[in-house]
Amino acid sequence: MKSFLILFLCLFSQLSFAHSNHDHSPGKKGAPNNGIIKETASYHLELVNNGQDLMIFLYDVDMKAIDDLSGYSLIAHTALPRKEKVKIEMPVMHNHFHGKFDKKDAHRFTLHVEIKKGDKLEKTEWVIE
Repeated sequence: MKSFLILFLCLFSQLSFAHSNHDHSPGKKGAPNNGIIKETASYHLELVNNGQDLMIFLYDVDMKAIDDLSGYSLIAHTALPRKEKVKIEMPVMHNHFHGKFDKKDAHRFTLHVEIKKGDKLEKTEWVIE
């Protein structure tokens, strides 16, 4: 019985170290501009909300920045609780789309975004508090 117990403890101690050198947490993509990342089928979009300024950076599926935004269009609108949608103009500014939105007294709003290049249209949204 003693030898069985010693054998069991030796095996158990080896198994407990088997998983010590790797991470079980889900893969996470860091936001290069400290924003919030949303994925579509073809892109990652990063929203940076700085007061009234809204900036959306575009990345490919491998999180490589798409700096040349010619040919892309972005349509954005907000949905405030119990209010009508408000369209936000978001023209290209350098390497991102940039727009302004004054949420006034709203504690939370939803930003709906459509990104289009050619015939390809993809949508996503953020709930911003």
